[in-house]
Amino acid sequence: MKKYLFILTLSVTVSGLIQAQYLKVPIGKKIKVITQTENTIDATMMDQHQEIRNESTVYHDFELKAITNTGYTLVITPTRFKMQMNMMGMEQKIDTDSASSMSAPELAAFQELLNQPIVIVMDSNKLVSKTQVKQAPAITANLEDPNRFFLLIAPSKLVQGYQWVDSMSNADMRTVNHYTVMNVSPTQVELNITTDSKISTITKIQEMEIKQHLKGYATAKRWYNSVNGLLLKEESTTDMTGTTETAETNSPVSLKIKLKLVVEQ
Repeated sequence: MKKYLFILTLSVTVSGLIQAQYLKVPIGKKIKVITQTENTIDATMMDQHQEIRNESTVYHDFELKAITNTGYTLVITPTRFKMQMNMMGMEQKIDTDSASSMSAPELAAFQELLNQPIVIVMDSNKLVSKTQVKQAPAITANLEDPNRFFLLIAPSKLVQGYQWVDSMSNADMRTVNHYTVMNVSPTQVELNITTDSKISTITKIQEMEIKQHLKGYATAKRWYNSVNGLLLKEESTTDMTGTTETAETNSPVSLKIKLKLVVEQ
């Protein structure tokens, strides 16, 4: 299988330091996370326009292992992956619970990831360490922003209209997130998030080097448990544009992603 990369009166602050002491999720509690995504990629390859549509569902086991004043240790274990891809009139379906769909050798990377714990250590809003895994973006997408799972701000700031900003970056990506508290109740906190992103990656597929440069904008809503600060649900839309380069081509590409994430508590 080929891999295609694809208002209110406001109080404003800039938050560069997470405060993990506000996290009340029980250490060691097993949690299920289900992430559904719909990707639409418009690209020009070899002077031909192509639309690639991809729907996927990923199931993870999720466990908080440790909490400090400024960080935490999280273990995420992918347990199942389902995908349906439509490209150039062809359809491909994958389900890691199906022996027949997983027999193809090119899907070995998914097999190697399934049921393998990925340990993430965060401190002061930065990634300290993460278990190294082979690339399989649909399975590991949740790992790029582990802070999304927790509401790490003081309870006194959880008032309608409160805003703050944070950012994350690594060798391939930089994101800047703007948060607004929209509603607060005894059981839930609702946030609006807007995100600016830049992505630059270099990968090899069958010995061919592919460079990808993308920038874009995302809007999201997240609902958190106001008692323990754990994410309940997220819905988001991302639009990105850029180029995909190989030794022979430099092609424009646009990407639209719709995501729905549910945490079963």
